[in-house]
Amino acid sequence: MSDLMSPEGVVMLALAVMLDIIGIICLILDLVFGIGEVLSYIPDFIGIGFFGLWILMRSQEEKTYKQARGEVASAVAEHKRKVQAAKKAFKKGAKRAGKRGFKFLFAMVGELIPLLGALPFWTIFVLLELRGDK
Repeated sequence: MSDLMSPEGVVMLALAVMLDIIGIICLILDLVFGIGEVLSYIPDFIGIGFFGLWILMRSQEEKTYKQARGEVASAVAEHKRKVQAAKKAFKKGAKRAGKRGFKFLFAMVGELIPLLGALPFWTIFVLLELRGDK
């Protein structure tokens, strides 16, 4: 029902009604004067042209709509894959950050303990970090 009241529906329905009325007039002219049959081809060809192009454009719109819907679905799937990859990377990063935090905390505590602070905790921390325990 919504297509019927859309601007496209109203225009095409008005054109169809107008061409049908012209067809009725041509029938009357044919019955009364015998010239309506030849004239009736004019609205027929106008209808074939307009409605043929209209159907062609609507089918293209439908293809475009279906294609766009498919693209949206694939974009959503791609987004879900990216989100899953990001979650996995975040978990891996959090785990790595936890290890880094633990290494940093160990080095910091080691440096703060008297006499034990003389050991190279910061150097060990930096070397381990640069080595990149993965």
